[in-house]
Amino acid sequence: MFSFCADPTTIDGLTWLSCYLTTGKHMAFYLSFLVVLVLLALAAPAAMLRSHTGNCLHTLKGHTDSVIGVACFALADGSPRAISASDDKTLRVWDPVAGKCLHTLEGHTDYVRGVACFALADGSPRAISAS
Repeated sequence: MFSFCADPTTIDGLTWLSCYLTTGKHMAFYLSFLVVLVLLALAAPAAMLRSHTGNCLHTLKGHTDSVIGVACFALADGSPRAISASDDKTLRVWDPVAGKCLHTLEGHTDYVRGVACFALADGSPRAISAS
């Protein structure tokens, strides 16, 4: 703390803010925030280099109209899946590793405007869609 913080009568204007923001609790927060920034600076570039090669792995073909949304989820065994929503009034479940359509879900009577995924308490994946 600053010496002028000891006597509140000498504090004028926004000087009180420097007294308030230099307490032990705030300094601990600043330190933890700095640690997070350093870790991001070290880890984020490496993660981006590993995950982004710039090469297209698969073009998922099957919808007959515009794709409006995509959601991703994992099965209980960890296998990745993607589900896409389209103006062709269908949803398609994909194996993104193999680049294959596994299921076509029909039933919407209008364009499918969105899709989201969630898991039940037992870990079973579910999707919800809107048209």
